[in-house]
Amino acid sequence: MPFIIAGLIVVVVAIVLHLFYKETPVFSMLKRIRRVTTAPIRELFTDPRHRFLVLLAWIGVIGAHGPIWYTNQLISKYYMVWHGISEGTASTILSVCTLAAAWAYIAFGALSDKIGRRPILLIGIYVNALLFIPVFWLMREACLAGNIAMLWGLTYILTFMNGLGYSGAMSAYLLELFPARIRLTATAFVYNMGYGITGGLTPLIITAIYKFVGDWWTSVIAWSTVVPMLMGLLFVFKGWETRGTRIWEEFSAGKFARDGIVVKPETSIVDACKMLVEKGDRAVIVNYGNKNVGVVGERTILKAIDTATNVGDIAVKLECVDERTPLPIVLAVMEEYNITVVPICSNSRIRVIDQRELLAESLGLEILASKKIAERYKLEEVGNKPITIEATAKLRDAIKIIVEKDIGLLPVTSNGKLVAVFSEKDAIRAIAENADLDTQVIEYATKDPKVVKCSSTIKEAINLMLSLNIRHVVGVDDSGYPRCIASVKDLLKIA
Repeated sequence: MPFIIAGLIVVVVAIVLHLFYKETPVFSMLKRIRRVTTAPIRELFTDPRHRFLVLLAWIGVIGAHGPIWYTNQLISKYYMVWHGISEGTASTILSVCTLAAAWAYIAFGALSDKIGRRPILLIGIYVNALLFIPVFWLMREACLAGNIAMLWGLTYILTFMNGLGYSGAMSAYLLELFPARIRLTATAFVYNMGYGITGGLTPLIITAIYKFVGDWWTSVIAWSTVVPMLMGLLFVFKGWETRGTRIWEEFSAGKFARDGIVVKPETSIVDACKMLVEKGDRAVIVNYGNKNVGVVGERTILKAIDTATNVGDIAVKLECVDERTPLPIVLAVMEEYNITVVPICSNSRIRVIDQRELLAESLGLEILASKKIAERYKLEEVGNKPITIEATAKLRDAIKIIVEKDIGLLPVTSNGKLVAVFSEKDAIRAIAENADLDTQVIEYATKDPKVVKCSSTIKEAINLMLSLNIRHVVGVDDSGYPRCIASVKDLLKIA
């Protein structure tokens, strides 16, 4: 009945959580940057780093404490019954002592915030295990002598010490030990396997040992003292302190930053474009000194091509983001300053985080292509009507359209048919080569682009984009006229 009642309560609570509570910020960030694992159990055991963490927690921490918890909370009652105390009296003693010692679970968890998880957990294993030797000896003598007062005192010692080993220190340690990507699965696995196997088998094994030795005290010590101390050796020699670990630490900016293009304010726009073409980057970082930096992206250059000569004059100025800054703040900086590349500072070094890389757009496309929904939607259903330009139009006009219409790709046509595409990168390449802006756009456009039909599925479009490493795909009709166009962002909206 208690399990049935508790089960019903849990169902109600779970429904409330599902309907009214949001995901944790950490998991939401995992989803946003597409780092959520699709096979957590497999990842636990195929990745050597994760496999070791699982074994450490499973055997060295949870498994070692399993027999201790079950001995304190179950065997202690039956131990009294086995030595002549009525089951009602034994149950009353254990229940009241457990409630009276409940504060210890919180107190020792709080103490672990001060002195560390590791010492609390080690004390919870080794002091508990060794304490069984005198406590169960005295408990047997108290039972035989009918000394109920002593049984109350000894049982309270056991339940109090149980609060030490099973305190908030254990929960905190598990959360701090595993990376967010596998945290829930790993914690659930080691917890249930540890307490389920070494803990749950405690009554069976102690009873089996008793069949051979014929003494309950020896049976308890053989399993609940010796085994936890042996298993705990893995934690003693291989475990480490996790106190001070911040769950946002694995999402700090420095872990996602890479080397970028850093230039001086007086660098010419043409030279900056040459660097962008050479490195394949989307922005240069202008270093003004004292963590004052600027960001000059491709679009910024195209907007100012007729009005400025140096990058220092057109940069979006901001303070360099510290490498310890959590990713949500980095994304907030991108939105606040309307930039897609953020400078990250560590000591005197400046690196960058690119929004496209951070959000793993290519991975998002791969995941989308593997779903059934990618075969149900047609490109014309998610794409937009293309803005086109004639092949004989001026390069200057093409750049103006890209800037004013806020688009990344411009189909180039001749007599209405698609003959080329002109992108921001093509414009940057033209500027890097000091092109005359009155030159025909076809001279710097990418000719004979790969396309799909507007009636093609999203999956076909994605496969083309991934194979060519492009961010836009043009859809044409049977006559070769461009009728639709979609970007990575357009496609990912249906994911």
